[in-house]
Amino acid sequence: MKKKWVLVLSLLLVVGGVVAQGISKRRINQQYQDFTIQKKNIKTTSCDVKLKSGVHIIQISQTADGKKYTANITIKATQRQAFSVSDWYLDEGPNQQPNQILDFTTDGKKTKQLHQGKNLVRLTLHQREKNTTPHLVIIVHRSHGNYLKCSFLA
Repeated sequence: MKKKWVLVLSLLLVVGGVVAQGISKRRINQQYQDFTIQKKNIKTTSCDVKLKSGVHIIQISQTADGKKYTANITIKATQRQAFSVSDWYLDEGPNQQPNQILDFTTDGKKTKQLHQGKNLVRLTLHQREKNTTPHLVIIVHRSHGNYLKCSFLA
């Protein structure tokens, strides 16, 4: 009799777990059904990449000498506004974790403000991998659940 109750309870627990997992999976699928990441490889120095409303990258140059990576990015802004590189990374290849950019200058000053017109943003990072060709990657959040991964290839 005891074995029968243990078997019934075990079966109920398994069925309950399967049902709960199915409900959870359906909820996650509904929540992320419109989630997209598009990829764009940019191989030229002149480009037009919209970062957000009124802010566009119009030119980029990158250099790497084995120890140091430098990027000069010309950004056009329609008005004075705050600027962040929190979604910018240095990709050093598939064997390295992307290197987040923490320090930059805008028009030669350590400021997080863009002025109206053209701004020169300069990034300087130390490379961890010497035998790779690093490149800048920017994740642009277009709208809810819609992202664009821009890779600026040298």
